[in-house]
Amino acid sequence: MPIHLLAVGWFTVMTVLAGARAYGISRASLVGLIVGAFCVPAIIYLDYIQLAVIHAICSDCELAHILGLILFILFVVIYRSDRKAKKDG
Repeated sequence: MPIHLLAVGWFTVMTVLAGARAYGISRASLVGLIVGAFCVPAIIYLDYIQLAVIHAICSDCELAHILGLILFILFVVIYRSDRKAKKDG
C-alpha cells in the first residue's frame, strides 16, 4: 500500500473527528487525541527514513508532517478544554 494513501486516510479520520467535535460530540476530542498521538512516532520514523536512509527531504512529506503535528496539538488543546469545562460543571 502506498504510504500517501495512509496519510490521506489519517487526515480524513482527523477531519471527521474534528467535525464531530464541532457538532458537540465531546468524545471526539479524546479519540482525536489518541489517533493524533500515533502521528508523532510515525513522523519521527518517516523523517529518520528520509534523512538516514534515503538522504533526501520530500517537501510534500514534511508539509504533511507539520500539519499532522499541528492537528495533534489542536486536539490536545481541545481535549484539555473539554476536561476543564467538564470539571467546572
